[in-house]
Amino acid sequence: MVLSAPVPHLERQISTARGGGADLVIIDVAGKANDALGEAAKTADLVLVPLQPTPADIKTAKATLTTIRLSEAKAPVRAVWVRVKPIPHRQEQAVAFLAQEAEGLECLPVTLGERVVYQDAYGAGQGVTETEPGGKAAEEIQQLYMLSCQILDMPASGEAVRDTAA
Repeated sequence: MVLSAPVPHLERQISTARGGGADLVIIDVAGKANDALGEAAKTADLVLVPLQPTPADIKTAKATLTTIRLSEAKAPVRAVWVRVKPIPHRQEQAVAFLAQEAEGLECLPVTLGERVVYQDAYGAGQGVTETEPGGKAAEEIQQLYMLSCQILDMPASGEAVRDTAA
């Protein structure tokens, strides 16, 4: 199920989803300092900050983390490396740079590689687990899901509901 909710209705949509049996609600907001990010962070049990291992993306992490902290979010916050290219040592360099730029933002050990299937799935209105169920991207998403469940102390089962706050 995919729902859309403007910021003022976010909590109500989450209640509706949970009332409908959703065990997991994923809220996707822009990674910039705005009301949607703050509200989503306040209602979250876990905040994942997707970052490309590039200086430009990492520099934005500081503002994103500040917005999350100002929202008084109580959820753990973790960075997830996305669009990772197979360049030796790039990720290690990015982790070191992130430590300088966004102190206290822990990186998950799972990375999402730069793969065409992410674009193909998006274009088809699907997830990579639907487009290529046995593919590397599906494996990465499954690892991210399992790790998120572990952080949340939640069994790795149930349906995911994606909610986009505008």
